[in-house]
Amino acid sequence: MYNEKFEEDILSIRDSIHGIVTGQNRDGNLYIDMQVEDEESDNGFISIPAFGYWSGHVNRGTEVLCTIKNWAKENRRIAVRSDSVDYDGEMAA
Repeated sequence: MYNEKFEEDILSIRDSIHGIVTGQNRDGNLYIDMQVEDEESDNGFISIPAFGYWSGHVNRGTEVLCTIKNWAKENRRIAVRSDSVDYDGEMAA
């Protein structure tokens, strides 16, 4: 699931990255697919699974801006801080 090349080649701690919410549990924890530009991929970006927290309800497909806090470990996602949520975006409805 996790590839260490993301850590070395594409991402750095404290990078701010756009992401798409794929789910939220009752505690407010968000499951996010970070959208990182990649010239080698077919559609120009790759999705990297991440995990963060937001105090309000967020629908699937909502865009968020998040900052990387910690790298993934074994079967855990990259930990991020959710800086902002785009409630007015097209996908939030």
